[in-house]
Amino acid sequence: MQFTRDPSGTIEVEGETYAWEIRRQPRPVGGAVWEGMAVSLRHVDFKREAIIQFPPPLRPNGRPDVEKQRVNVDAVRNAVEAPPS
Repeated sequence: MQFTRDPSGTIEVEGETYAWEIRRQPRPVGGAVWEGMAVSLRHVDFKREAIIQFPPPLRPNGRPDVEKQRVNVDAVRNAVEAPPS
C-alpha cells in the first residue's frame, strides 16, 4: 500500500490521468457519529468530479482516530477501477 500525507496528487489508471484532492478529514457530526475522510477525484481533461468517502479509522478501543489521516493512494486508484454500482 502506498500512503501519502500530501493534500493532493495524481494517479494513472489504464493510461488515463486522474487528479485527487482531500476535501475533508474525519470529523464528528453529532453524538457518537463520525464522518470519514472525503477525497475528490476527477479526470484531468474534464471538470466533473466524484467524491470518494472512506470510513473513519477506529482505534483498538473502538473510538475514532481523530489524528490527521494519510491518503491511501492504492484505495483511490481502486475507486477509479471499480465498476459503478
